[in-house]
Amino acid sequence: AAIPANATYAAGQNLDFSVTYNEAVTVNTTGGTPAITLMLDTGGPVQAVYIFGSGSNTLFFRYTVAAGNLDANGITAATSISLNGGTIQDSGSNNAPTTGIPFASTTGVLVDAVAPSVSSINRVGVATTNATSVQYTVTFTEAVTGVDASDFVPVSTGIAGATVAAVSGSG
Repeated sequence: AAIPANATYAAGQNLDFSVTYNEAVTVNTTGGTPAITLMLDTGGPVQAVYIFGSGSNTLFFRYTVAAGNLDANGITAATSISLNGGTIQDSGSNNAPTTGIPFASTTGVLVDAVAPSVSSINRVGVATTNATSVQYTVTFTEAVTGVDASDFVPVSTGIAGATVAAVSGSG
């Protein structure tokens, strides 16, 4: 059995699994599609569904990470295939084993499909000023990159032409 590479997967990326048998098997999805259940900290359980491999000895399963999925300490894959009404059989119509699948550790397979958000905006310095510029500290729920002045739009009351001149920060 094979698991996705250790990495952090974002929304739209695939978690691909494979299960290899000692002989060719045929998957029949007429009654339903076999799947492997995955547990996520947020957004799970989800199903890595069968995608191809019928007629060979290796079957492939996929879950596409959805927005809102999160698992910072590694996903958990079930050690069985849920048939969901489908079948997996050898050429003699014998049911292939679907339990006790020896997946390697998935503690390095992380999911982060939760977009960061602003957790606070605080004015730097005195609360009232006649200065031509002021500074704010914007704190996000997680580290962000690629933030620039175009990401902010000042909402001014009684002041025309306010702009964001520059953005700097760390993490």
